[in-house]
This record gives sequence, C-alpha cells and structure tokens, in this order.
Amino acid sequence: MEEFKIEPYVGVGKINFGMSKAEIKTLIGNPVIETIGFLGFTEFQYKKFTIRFNKKGMVNEISFLSDVLVMINDIDIFNNPNSIKELTRLEKPLNTLGFKVFFNFGIAVTDFSKNKENKSISVFSKELVKDWKD
Repeated sequence: MEEFKIEPYVGVGKINFGMSKAEIKTLIGNPVIETIGFLGFTEFQYKKFTIRFNKKGMVNEISFLSDVLVMINDIDIFNNPNSIKELTRLEKPLNTLGFKVFFNFGIAVTDFSKNKENKSISVFSKELVKDWKD
C-alpha cells in the first residue's frame, strides 16, 4: 500500500502546495476526472486522492478517503482506531460543519466516529486557514 506522509502546510508526499496543474500532471499523470466547480476551482480526481487548485491554478488542498495509508506524526490516520484521540491529545480541534480541524497539522477530518464508513481527511495549505476559521 502506498504511504502518503503529511507535512503540515507543505504538502503530502511528493505533492506540494503551490504546484501548478502542469507540474501535477507531470509528476502523477492525468487525473481520472478533471472538474471545474461552480466557484471556478479546478479539481483533479485520482484513484486514491483528490487535488484541489485555487483560482490561480495552484494546489491548495489534497483529500483522501479511507483505504489509503495517510501518516502524520507516525500516526496512521485511517487504520489506527485511536488516531483522532491521539491527535486530540496533541491539539484540541475546532469542530465545525461536521469536521474536526487540526490547525497545527493543517488537516480537517470527518466521519471518524465508530459507526461511520466514509472517513475522509483534507490536508490544506496556509491560504485556507482563514476559510476554516470563518
């Protein structure tokens, strides 16, 4: 299983915030699906993750659904049943709109309660911090 290691406010693995669409396509290849949302933001969907770009065409968010190995501080976010508790011991998250937002780690997680099956994690750039706090 491929491992995706989060570096807060830098990126995930070889994907860095601020990379252009062309750089991502060169690095990873063409997405399975490329969409432009109603607000004009482009999104590249790959099999294991989604990359979102700001209006300038630069990476500002990377999202994962469960069934991948996403690591932060040696914590396996999806596969460790205590991952959110461990992160909460390190930082009290902001709870908003169904997400737990950990600003020290630059991540937002949702659906990590016991009976949820659609867990997701979004790793965001510094430019999105104000959006999460508003």
